[in-house]
Amino acid sequence: MAYQDRFDLLAIGEDLFPKKDIEISLLTPAYVLGFPMGLGVKEKLSPIAKGTQIASRLTSIDSPGISPDLQFILLDQALAQGYSGAPVFYTEDIPSGVTIGSQRMKGGEKLHFVGILSASFSDKTGGKISLVIPISYIWDILESSEFRKYEKGLEPKK
Repeated sequence: MAYQDRFDLLAIGEDLFPKKDIEISLLTPAYVLGFPMGLGVKEKLSPIAKGTQIASRLTSIDSPGISPDLQFILLDQALAQGYSGAPVFYTEDIPSGVTIGSQRMKGGEKLHFVGILSASFSDKTGGKISLVIPISYIWDILESSEFRKYEKGLEPKK
């Protein structure tokens, strides 16, 4: 069975993946979907959801081994091993009757992709937070010439 036959790739709207970083209010609820401690990967893939909060806007980390040029979005808690590489989302409340684009919304929530969970960071006192690589860095990679060359190498040979 071909990959395309098993998954409906069109089910996820492009607006879920913004091209630039979104300004997110501090303490906005965020959600991470991953496989901590190897859970959810047996007979059937079943990601584990974890709620957390946005603890910062884009910020640098002053620590050995982390480039001062990099910026991260911080989450208010460290997450278990296995969440690294997991997508991070937040929801936006949509009031009833608001028009987004040409679509009139019924109200509720809209999901936004924030970035990818990179690692947990801790200090000597036991304080821990999580670092999120923002969406803009992901687009920088996907739109790079190096990635385009790699992508071409994945195409089936004719």
